[in-house]
Amino acid sequence: MLRIIGAILVAGGMTSCGILAVWKMNERIRAISGIISSLDTLQAEICFNLTNMPDLMKLLAKNAPAPVASFFDRCSGKMHKLGDFPFSAIWAKEVKDFFDGYLKPQERDALTELGNVLGKYDTDGQARAIASTRRRFEAFLTGAELEKSRQGRVYGALGVTCGLMAVIILF
Repeated sequence: MLRIIGAILVAGGMTSCGILAVWKMNERIRAISGIISSLDTLQAEICFNLTNMPDLMKLLAKNAPAPVASFFDRCSGKMHKLGDFPFSAIWAKEVKDFFDGYLKPQERDALTELGNVLGKYDTDGQARAIASTRRRFEAFLTGAELEKSRQGRVYGALGVTCGLMAVIILF
């Protein structure tokens, strides 16, 4: 009886590893999609409403899709430090801390580069930087979806297969 329970636990553990890998792929796609939609709002607010950065971060924290809303909420919470630190430093730290589990390094770098432009240049310069970042994230989204379609099923099947193989070897 104990062997059966152990076999079920081993197989279930390995299967859950495969499922976790697929879940991470889905979360990355959600994060990239949320960033793209947030960039649209960011561009509209900067270009048409001339919203300042603290108010813009609050607005995006309320309106952005999850999980990106939490990023903007964290940025909004640090806006009181604007006199001590430049916006780009606050933005870069939050990108590094928040998106570490969601995005790949080149995707985080693209967001960090955007933070170096926001609030420093005229609206046209900021709009061009946001549009460029949006195009990059659309390419990242396409790549993430392609990766998920190719590897998603593999990870799920590999988890189940490794679990069954471990059960066979151990028992």
